[in-house]
Amino acid sequence: MVDAVNKSFSRSASVVMAACIGLASAMMPSPGAAAPPEKAELKAKVMRFIDGKAGNTGDTSEAPSEITIDYADLNGDGAPEAVVIIKGFLYCGSRGCAAYVLDLGGPEARSIGEFIAVQIEPLASNTGGWRDIAINGRPISFRDGAYRSR
Repeated sequence: MVDAVNKSFSRSASVVMAACIGLASAMMPSPGAAAPPEKAELKAKVMRFIDGKAGNTGDTSEAPSEITIDYADLNGDGAPEAVVIIKGFLYCGSRGCAAYVLDLGGPEARSIGEFIAVQIEPLASNTGGWRDIAINGRPISFRDGAYRSR
């Protein structure tokens, strides 16, 4: 009886170990995939982009009151793009606030979508290899190098 329990335990431990190894290898980046940049580096690119848009006059009354940055891999290349909403007196109106989708792949962030939005959300669907996004609940597709509302 003890031998049967030991054999059963040994088989169970082997199955668990194989599952753990499989999970760990699934989480590893594929060979040749670029390592994702550090969050601090990505945020620095986003903030330089925002400073450039705002003109950075040094007047703190014009500074955004809140900046929301979310990262999502929108084109399946393993590197995140940034979804940004800027809130503040100069950035918001009756329909929402200044919002951007930024490509972070180069040395500086580059806008691939500019909107007035309350909410931007990546969708599961995609068009031409890029995930669709929803601006205030309305689906938008990537085409001709950018997210365009029309």
